[in-house]
Amino acid sequence: MRSRAESSLRAIAEHMTQLTKHVWLKALYRYGGLRDCPAVLRVGMLLYDFDNRGVGYAFPTRQTISNILGMDPNGVSKALKKLSDARAIEVVSIRCVPENDRQAIKRHSPRGKVYRLNLEWAAKVLAECQEPASSMVLSRER
Repeated sequence: MRSRAESSLRAIAEHMTQLTKHVWLKALYRYGGLRDCPAVLRVGMLLYDFDNRGVGYAFPTRQTISNILGMDPNGVSKALKKLSDARAIEVVSIRCVPENDRQAIKRHSPRGKVYRLNLEWAAKVLAECQEPASSMVLSRER
């Protein structure tokens, strides 16, 4: 009986994780400075796909992103910088990742980077995009 309850809790936690990631992706599409740049959206979607909520990071290499998307590595770097400058992601040096997470990531280059989806940024973006209920009613009446 206990294992059934534990597996139910795990399933709920996994579902909530997916919802949270979904909120980040939704914010990416709505944020004015990012939604108009196809390269940024493509890199953002790939980070979304690679995000490992168990570890809390997306950890493809720049070359992996380049190969999958068919983009020039410099274009990938520019897109990552735009995401970082907008605070949609946090770029973290692999050296700063806790040891147990680093083992899960299985990358040993001290110069490597991993990416954390900024869920607080997503919540703020979506909150700012919401129209007041009164303006929605007025626009429907017209």
